[in-house]
Amino acid sequence: AAVAAGEQPALAAEEAWRKDIPRALEALKGYSRDWETLMKEGENTKGANIVREGIVIRYTDVYKVKLAPGEKLGVRLNLCKVLAVEKPEFGWQEGDKILYVNDQVLNGDDNVFKETVKIAQAEGKPLIVSAGREGPALFDDFDRKLKQAYEVIDDDKLPDLDDLLLLIANTKVQANSAASATNASQDTINRLKVEINGLIKSLTPIAKAVSV
Repeated sequence: AAVAAGEQPALAAEEAWRKDIPRALEALKGYSRDWETLMKEGENTKGANIVREGIVIRYTDVYKVKLAPGEKLGVRLNLCKVLAVEKPEFGWQEGDKILYVNDQVLNGDDNVFKETVKIAQAEGKPLIVSAGREGPALFDDFDRKLKQAYEVIDDDKLPDLDDLLLLIANTKVQANSAASATNASQDTINRLKVEINGLIKSLTPIAKAVSV
């Protein structure tokens, strides 16, 4: 049977922070991990735009579905985008976009998708499908969510909340500055990276407390 990974149970709106704080942390870790690729020479502004979009506009969460050999995905696609869901038990939603199948990059090409699936089925291999789902920005209403978390967790060992909120504000400013430049300077990019790494350090104990 198919197994949907990355799916989390729905939370009441007042406790959305339990999901959104770890979500933001993992996304920031991803930016830090892929920094050299995002900010490669000559494409700093493009990379900064990706970061800015994720933190203040929208963020695409990536999840995986594993299917047994020969098992059908249960979706209808166009340009690798889910138009209709036939097997909702797999976790699919309309609008999801399939990004990879067994590590093969699809780039929205239905023919590449079909050929990759065909080869895997002919070889009797399972399918591991990575799909993207557009969601709210990482910092969407994030200050309020952090304040709620601090009220519930009530742990004096957590980073100072005011300092953390200032760090978030500074990260937004740096991301906007880097993304709006014609060609962002290395100094601007480095400052953005420092802010992101600072957030990772500060959010890590909070996310850990949330998961307890």
